Order: sequence, then C-alpha cells, then structure tokens
Amino acid sequence: MDDKERQGPIHHDPRCAYKGDQTESEASNRGVIGIGRTDEMISTILGHNRSSRHFLPLLVVFFLTFIVISSRYSSSSSINGATNNNNDDAAISIKAVVKAASEALTRRVKSLEYETIKRDLGISLDSEITLESYDEDLRATWRDYFLPRSLASENASSSRSPPPHQSVLDIALSKLSLLPPDRETTPIRPLPKHIYTTDLLPPDQLPEQFQTWIKHNEDWTTMFVSDEEIDTWLETALGSGSLRERTEGREKLEVGVVREMKRLKGDWGVVRADLFRYLVLLLNGGIYTDTDTASVLPISEWARNPVKALSSVPMLDVLPQLVEMAQPQTLHHLEPFQAHEVPTEQDEEDSPSLLVALEIDAPDSETDWKDEGFVRGIQVVQWTIMAKKGHPVLLDVIGRALRQAEEVAEGGKRDVNILDWSGPGAFTDAVFRYLLVRYGFHPSQASGLKQPLRIGDVVIMPVHSFRADASEGPFQGEHRVVWHGFFGRWKGKE
Repeated sequence: MDDKERQGPIHHDPRCAYKGDQTESEASNRGVIGIGRTDEMISTILGHNRSSRHFLPLLVVFFLTFIVISSRYSSSSSINGATNNNNDDAAISIKAVVKAASEALTRRVKSLEYETIKRDLGISLDSEITLESYDEDLRATWRDYFLPRSLASENASSSRSPPPHQSVLDIALSKLSLLPPDRETTPIRPLPKHIYTTDLLPPDQLPEQFQTWIKHNEDWTTMFVSDEEIDTWLETALGSGSLRERTEGREKLEVGVVREMKRLKGDWGVVRADLFRYLVLLLNGGIYTDTDTASVLPISEWARNPVKALSSVPMLDVLPQLVEMAQPQTLHHLEPFQAHEVPTEQDEEDSPSLLVALEIDAPDSETDWKDEGFVRGIQVVQWTIMAKKGHPVLLDVIGRALRQAEEVAEGGKRDVNILDWSGPGAFTDAVFRYLLVRYGFHPSQASGLKQPLRIGDVVIMPVHSFRADASEGPFQGEHRVVWHGFFGRWKGKE
C-alpha cells in the first residue's frame, strides 16, 4: 500500500485535494573533539542573565578557538618537547559531551519550582521527567495505541515488517537528540502545504470567512474530513487494514487509537475533534485550523524573523559547533535517544517543526485567568496549529488523552473537564513539557512576548497572533495572522 492509498478517503469539495506525505531517512553517529567539562565553564560565564545573549556568539568563538588550539598543541608535543602519542586527555568522545549536556539539562529540569508553576499558571509538569523517561512515554503511547496487539506484544516476531507509519515514531524520537543531523544523510523536511479542518456540517455549509484560507494561500491544499469519515481516514492512514491478522476466522483487536476514537463518537465529540487535529498533524504534517477561523495574513508571512530564546543550558547552544569540529573518521557508539536528528542553529533558516500561539498571558496582562475562564495562566491556542509530521508534542498529548478516554470508558461517564482532557489545557502542558525536557525552557520565559520566539525547533507567537479582532481592521500588525470566531460548532456532540 503506497502513501496515497494510506491517506484514506476524505470529502473532496471542489477546492480540496489530497497528496501523499514525505519519505524519511535516519541520522548517523559522530566523532571526537578536544574538550573537558565545558558546561561548568559556560554556565559560570553566562549564568542566567538575559543580557548575556549578546555575549554568547563571542563566547562560542572563544570556546571553539580554545579547543582547536589546545587539541592541536596536545597532539603535537608534550611539555618537554617530546611527541605526545596519547591524546586521550585532549580529546573525548562526542558521547561524553552529549552526556555532560544531558546532565546539565537534567539539573535544570530538577531545579524548577513545579508547585509554584502549577499554582500560578495551572501548568502541570513533572519534576522527575528526563529525556529518557520522555522517550519511554512516547514509545509506550506508540506501542499501546498505534500498533495492533500482535505487533505490540513482546512475543511478536522480530522478523515481522514494521507498520507503514513507523517513520512517525522515528521522527518523534529523533527530536529528543542533543546531536545535530548529518546533512549528507538527513535532508531537511519541508512543511507539507496542507490545511486540514473538520466539522459536523458538510463543506459547502462552512462559514464564509473560512474561504480566506483558500484565497490567501493559493499554493496550499485545503482538505476537509467530516466527522463520519475520521475513522476510515485513520484506519487507512495507519494501514491497520493490512496489519490485521485473522485467527480462527476472527480479526484480532484493531489499533488502539482507532478503537478509542470510535468509542468517543457521540458523547465525547469535542474530544474526538481535538484528537483528530493532533492525529492528522502527527501522521501527515501541515496546518490544522477550525472552521470558525479566518486567514488574516498568508501563511508565508507567519512568524517572520523570530527572536531566538536565551538558552537555560548554554552547553546545548555550543554543541552543534563542537560536533562540526569532530573528526568524521572517528565514530563512537551513542545511546538510542542520543543518535537521532534535532534542529540546530544550522536550521535557523528552516521552518520550525511546531508553530503555536498564546491565547492568554496572565503574568504580562495581570489578568485573573481563572475568573476569565481559562485553564492555564499562559495558555496555548489549539484551534490553529502548524506542525511537521511526527512532532513529539502531538504524540504526547494524544497518548495522555487516550489514556484518559480509557479511564472514562471503563468508569462510566463522569464529570470531566474537556479543556484539561484534550483541549488547550492538555495541549499547553504538552508544549511546555517538551520545551522543558528538550531545551530546559521555563513556561515563564514565554511571558511578555512582543514578537515570535524560537526555542529550538518550536516557535511561539505572541498573544492575539491567532486571535486577531476583525473590528480593528484588515491589518493589525505582522504577527496577528489568524481570526477566530468562537462559534463552538462542536458542542452539540457532547
């Protein structure tokens, strides 16, 4: 089954078409460099002062020059002038450098006051989270919900071919690496120019303002998937029909995510719609937007010239430059969570892997976010999301929502806050969980934004970027790019 077949049936209104997704490739290992315990050196010089961002480029130049000189000197002679044939003291493996960066990141994660974050902002984060535990959680979600039971079983044959959508997990895990990609084997993945939406009504009854997505973005393909077609699309996208096995004339249990999405139909239509947006971006990539939104500015004009966030773990900023200096002929084995692709400073001209906007910034506006009806003090919009295929944030929020769905199904219908289950509360937590575990980024660092902020492979746009007010006129600044109507068109499905 090829990619186009796996996309599944969708409702083709005259404006809609469907295209296959991209192929993927793997990253490779790296070499060695002359370096000691660098994280302490950088942290001592930089500290955590915001003004230090201006000194980082100079520090990197100084630091790399020091490494080159010390490495060359150590390799040429010893103190007494004799040739030094043992360079172990002057050069250590990239694996050791990555380990040092990982340890610095872990210290940063453990240093935050999580009870204060929960109390002041409502954001739920785990003080014990690490790259390894986050990796394990993503793998568990994939195993439990994206594989048929026969493939998820530990006793499954190791010779069995992987499912056709396995590359999605590979991409998600690759984002957790602290190493840059190998440009010779890992091409830059472009963002698919697909705009997805779904609704209870047929596409010819969508709000008039939704037409602006087509008008302003002629080189993008707009696709509509009705609520009735979601299950068929998902089964086909996952290739679950070809993966089912027959035992005594009966099919084994279907893929977990398909099962749970069907159970949500009816009583929990809002949750089902929330999960669809995460699923379609996880499996395909592109933009999801609700039908009660409008395009104010073309997508090509979103998030121009974002400011790069000051790293809380300076070692992560210099690691790409250190890898560039490594000798390619000397390779060292890396742990699985270390040997994948991640965005680096070399990718700054590339589009981000995830682009989101803030809905409210209570610390900056001094708003009582609870009285205003929000579930987070710094809350991320999820009526419009841009993401490349396989982003960890999407797999994370899907896994947590599906586990909640199982609890609701097993315990009967009960009082559940959908905003925390699958809505903006859950999505906000997932975004900041990834930014914390991968980059050491504190939620408060997203407060007070006046222009887009880039943190690694993620861009966060300021408040009102996806909440442009039509009453203010057609142009409200270069960062107000989406209008939202708050029509609540899915509430009839609760």
